[in-house]
Amino acid sequence: MVSPVIYVIGGALAFVSRYLAYASYATVSLMRIIPDRRLAKNSCRDSRAPPVTLCRRFETHD
Repeated sequence: MVSPVIYVIGGALAFVSRYLAYASYATVSLMRIIPDRRLAKNSCRDSRAPPVTLCRRFETHD
């Protein structure tokens, strides 16, 4: 839900500085590339989970 807001801000910033607009678009891109830890934890519990090596990164040992 944050991505559309950053896109709109980037569009407005384009009138001020194109580099600030580029930075806002790059921020959204990075947000989409870097996985959210909450989603990764839940996907490891799912039966259609990714390979075990990926899930081990998100395991917590209590």
